[in-house]
Amino acid sequence: MAIAQRQLKNKTKFSENWKRQQRKIAKIHHKASNCRKDRLHWISNRISKNHAMIVLEDLKVSNMSRSAKGTQEAPGENVKAKAGLNKSILDQGWSMFATMLEYK
Repeated sequence: MAIAQRQLKNKTKFSENWKRQQRKIAKIHHKASNCRKDRLHWISNRISKNHAMIVLEDLKVSNMSRSAKGTQEAPGENVKAKAGLNKSILDQGWSMFATMLEYK
């Protein structure tokens, strides 16, 4: 995905080559999304079949992924590390997993 996005930045915006590259990137995103959904279905199915009672903690994902930038008076620490953590938290798809567990 990173290679495809780097190739896109060198193309003239809205040209045919740019549009073709955009479609390639969209296809990669779609494939990653399908892989994530497949894995969540597999895990939720396995859990629902093997356990009689399932309890989920009500996590506040928006609070967990809040910016660490801070204010001008009190600047944040480890902002770059927090940005990486935020990305990994949001990539997990926890709310989708909870929804799948509920209906299964």
